Amino acid sequence: MRGLLALAAVTAAGASPVISVADEQNASRAPGDQAEVAIAAAPNDPNVLVGASGGLARMRTYTSTDGGTTWRSAADVPDTLAGDLPLGDPVPAVDAAGHEYLAFVAASPTTTEPYFGLVTRDGPDDEWQPTNRPIVDERLQDKPMLAVDNAPGSPHPGRLYLGGAEFRPGRPLATLVLTHSDDRGVTWSAPVAITTGRAQTIPQFLTLTVGPGGVLYAGWFRVNGTLDVARSLDGGETFAPFRVVVRLAARAAAWTLPAQTVPGRGERRGVTATPLLRLDTTDGPYAGRVYLGYEDRRNGRTNPYVLRLTPDLRPIGRPVPVVAASRAADRFFPAIDVDETTGDVWDCFYATDGGGDRLHVRYACAASSDGGASWSHVARGASRFSRVTRRTADISFGYGDYEGVAAAGGAAHPMWTDARPGSNGSEVWTATLGAR
Repeated sequence: MRGLLALAAVTAAGASPVISVADEQNASRAPGDQAEVAIAAAPNDPNVLVGASGGLARMRTYTSTDGGTTWRSAADVPDTLAGDLPLGDPVPAVDAAGHEYLAFVAASPTTTEPYFGLVTRDGPDDEWQPTNRPIVDERLQDKPMLAVDNAPGSPHPGRLYLGGAEFRPGRPLATLVLTHSDDRGVTWSAPVAITTGRAQTIPQFLTLTVGPGGVLYAGWFRVNGTLDVARSLDGGETFAPFRVVVRLAARAAAWTLPAQTVPGRGERRGVTATPLLRLDTTDGPYAGRVYLGYEDRRNGRTNPYVLRLTPDLRPIGRPVPVVAASRAADRFFPAIDVDETTGDVWDCFYATDGGGDRLHVRYACAASSDGGASWSHVARGASRFSRVTRRTADISFGYGDYEGVAAAGGAAHPMWTDARPGSNGSEVWTATLGAR
């Protein structure tokens, strides 16, 4: 479907990139509602992409070896330990040698305490193989995050970092924990507690990225509406005290939207601040810059923002809106990535612009070529409106809790949950966007 959308955005005075869109397509074409989407690109070959989805349907992976022109969709994630099932929250990653990894939440049919699992394969044409359980305890583990150290000059090349939230059942207490592996998941380090919170300070949605020299950056939100960041200079063994870098105008980390509400059903699936950390590892003018992408609600409308930070996590100015806020539209579930070839920063999100209401959405993206200071006009990755608020929609996940984008080799590949008319429920769609 190359050329489905021609030039999709224009810019003023040439200050920001012009975006083109191609290869829009349904990558899943599977029964059931897909949700919880994520995607990664191989650093050794930007044509190799691996995505995944969860939700109530069986977890699926999506593989492309031609830069997103074609995709292979499969429910090929094996059971992990003792027949335990992969359930959801998948996060893919690829190391510098092309080895692929997929972290997720797993559970046994006899337990109510999900735990983190990981599978790996040597490349896109190989089968996924289970690894050993990263963190073994009796706590409930949720929303994993996976990162691989591909950073220049790192003393830990190829190290896997896997972490997330652990909850004590029946207690308003959560801890963000982290472990690492230097042998592709065969052995894991003792878990480290990054931060802990009770009641309104519970942390969730851990995000990780690795910078030059192997510096590990971590971020998260707290349910009372702050975004925190911290870094480790010793490969994840210890972390410096965290910094509160954003206090959300929403004064909470989760809220509801009309686009996530099913008429007549009463079910609501809120949106969250969706923090994601990314870092510029190029040798360009913004080398070492850290980006924190997230969403916030101001004046009753939701919009994506990016906070720029120095390598030692000092904010550079105020958060920048990726698109000017509008009283007529919500933009939500942002995903951010940095193209390590060009240094361009990409931010993709659902937008209700042009739908005539705040119920119909299209997935869209913007790019920045000046270190996040300004952003291109928005390009629509989805050519048609989607609406999960119909009565036959996936009322359990709505638009899927979070989406993904992988930027590599001068292109961005968003991956999102789409429920456009004629689709088989909520399916996973992709497109290829270029900036010039």
